[in-house]
Parts: sequence; C-alpha cells; structure tokens
Amino acid sequence: MNNNKTNMPSPRLRFPSFTTIWEEKRLGDVCDSILVGFPFKGQDITDDTTGTPILRAYSIGEGIIRHGQDYDKYYPNDPAVLKKYAVKTNDIVISMDGSVGRNIAMVSDKEDGYLLIQRVARLRITKYPVQLIYQQIISQRFKDFAAGEKVGAVIAHISQKQIESFPVFVPQNVTEQNVVSGCLSEIDALISAHDMKVESLKLHKKGLLQQLFPQNGETTPRLRFPGFTGEWEEKPLSNFLHEHKTKSDGKCEVHSVSVAKGVINQVEYLGRSFAAADTSKYNLVKPNDIIYTKSPTGSFPYGIIKQNKNPYNVIVSPLYAVYTPVTKYLGYILDSYFENPVNTNNYLSSLVQKGAKNTIQITNDTFVSKSMRLPSDANEQKKIAECLMALDDNITAATAKLEALKAHKKGLMQQLFPQFNQ
Repeated sequence: MNNNKTNMPSPRLRFPSFTTIWEEKRLGDVCDSILVGFPFKGQDITDDTTGTPILRAYSIGEGIIRHGQDYDKYYPNDPAVLKKYAVKTNDIVISMDGSVGRNIAMVSDKEDGYLLIQRVARLRITKYPVQLIYQQIISQRFKDFAAGEKVGAVIAHISQKQIESFPVFVPQNVTEQNVVSGCLSEIDALISAHDMKVESLKLHKKGLLQQLFPQNGETTPRLRFPGFTGEWEEKPLSNFLHEHKTKSDGKCEVHSVSVAKGVINQVEYLGRSFAAADTSKYNLVKPNDIIYTKSPTGSFPYGIIKQNKNPYNVIVSPLYAVYTPVTKYLGYILDSYFENPVNTNNYLSSLVQKGAKNTIQITNDTFVSKSMRLPSDANEQKKIAECLMALDDNITAATAKLEALKAHKKGLMQQLFPQFNQ
C-alpha cells in the first residue's frame, strides 16, 4: 500500500497502482433493491395445546428476520409473495426499530430462504462487492446517522427513505472495489476465527467446571486431580467464607461489581462515580475477598458473586456483602463456579425474597447459610484454582487479541475509505 493525498475524495491509504477518485453515492443508488418486510398478521396466535405464542423471530447475527416454517400462519398463501420476502445469501438486513445501527447483519447461506419480518429492511446488492458497502453500514458513521431519529429519549427508528439516503463511498475502479472488499473480508474472517476461539475457550471452561464439581446426588467430582480421594463434604458456605465487616479506611477507590468485568473501578467502568459524598460506611474489600451484590442484573435476577482479583484494597457500597474465603484459591473456585447464572440462581433462589422496587431481601448471614459441596483440602483447592487460572489467562489473552484485531480493523477502515467532510 501507499499513501496518496491527490484526486480527492480518495482514501488516505491506497493499494499500489490505484489513483482514480472514489465516488460518493447513496445506498439507494448502490443497491439493486431495498425492501421492508411484509406486514404479517397473526402476532397473537397461540398454540391450542400449550397456550404459548407461535410467532417466533429468529436472529441472524444481530439482524432480525423470520424463519420460513410457518408461512401459512403469517403470510398470504401466495408463492410470489413468499418469494419476494425471502432473503438470500449476502443480503444485508437492518432492524428499523430500536438500537438502529446495532441490529445489522449479512445473511449467511444457512439463513437463505428465511422470511423478512416487518420493520426490517433488506438490502440486495449485486452492482458492487457486498463487503465494500456492508463495512460502511456497520460503521460508527451509520450508527450516528441512524441515531438522529428517536421516539422519546431511548428508542431510535429509521425509515426506508433514510436508509436509501445514507452516503457511501465506492471506487470508480472495479478492480480496486474487489481488492478493498477482499482485504476487509480477510480481516473479518480472522476476527471471526479469534471470536470462535474465545467462545470455544469459554465453553471449555464451562464444561470443565461441570466435571470439577460434584453433580446433584454425587459426593465427588467426575474429574479429579491425581492424589486426591475421599468425598467432598456438604457444609454451609459459612464454613468457607467469613464476613470481616471492615469499613472504608478513607484511602481506597470506590469499585463496582460487574458480570463481565468483575470488581472494577467505578469511574473506569461507568464513566463517573455514583458513590455517596460520604463513603466512610462503605465496605472494605481486601484482595481475594468475595463480594455478593444484592441487585438483579440481566440473567442474574438474584445478584452476582465475584472475587476481588485486584492486588489491592477497594471499597464498595454498604449494600454489598463482603467475605474473606478460607484460602484465596477457594475464593477463585467460587468466583468461577458462580460465573454460570444457573449455578448462581440455583444457590440463591431459595434464599432470597424480592422486596419493593425489585430489591433483594437477604441478610449477609443468610447468604452463607446454604450448604455446598466444596473441597476441604487446601492442596486440592490450589490445584483446581490453578487449573482455572491458567484457562482464564488463555481466555484473557485470546480476548485481548480479538479486541486488538477489531481496533486494527477500525483504524484500517478510517484509512481505506475517504472521510466525509464534517
């Protein structure tokens, strides 16, 4: 590649031998057709046997279309209509309601023939390489463009006319179109491969945890490190966790507890501090301590349980319960075990009650009153934790690589495509 600042508009970074200008066009010009899904009927139809809704929306990546298995219930029994609203491989689908700019996907061969639901636009492109246009649609520029129309303060909507008016750049030279498109396809394939690696490692950890813990009705794990025998005793969690009840020393930063990020600085995580002006009654959290939050979060309706993996003290809201594990390794094991929402919900569901405003009513003593089967042998705790730590290190490294590739692509997009004048 070489840099070329002549013949504007042109990208800052060009493949060798290409000098012709890029043209600014509109999506309506580059697409063969832009079609909005059929306004189907039958949203309230239910199964006569179970009473559950029959209507099902399927997701392709982050795009939303309808599977074709119930044509007769929601569409006219007309082959021409069905053919018209069926998507094809490499079509681009854009949700026109809610989070516009995020719900976008390219149809894969697995979804070829699925039907387009209403309020979803289908873009069909054969005049230009699809990747060349698709990459501009999934860019931040389209998100900013789509976010302009809102109902209230939250939900963004976009019309077919707006989609058609979105400006894109295309090279005049057909060969350059294919070269740029091929470059982006290769980067996407690399990102997809690393994404699959991360997900594979996470699934491996999830499966491993099922083997490293006794299943219901069993007293020993199915997978055990050599040299360790005997049953895991079922004991109240209070045998393994101790609430030290230490308050803020006035020197520590306020942290939040996140499903994905664990125990993290509140400003770094949320962008600003939500702490009270007086944090003297905040709970001190030492390295390796276990924190139980009492707020419903996504797939964790009874709160989340995390270990402080920071090598320093932090403070958290007095609404959080803080415990010191008998060993740091046991704390790590519990953190890994409670990553799974099923494990967390199974443990907490019989202990908690939801109060006013969906708050969790549970005392700190009640939280540790339920029994679990855990390894009492400190050496076995260490072996299990070290295994999980090594796996987490691999996940962290793979995730960092994935994020680096995404950042590289973002930077490359800014160089490979001309920039619009502000």
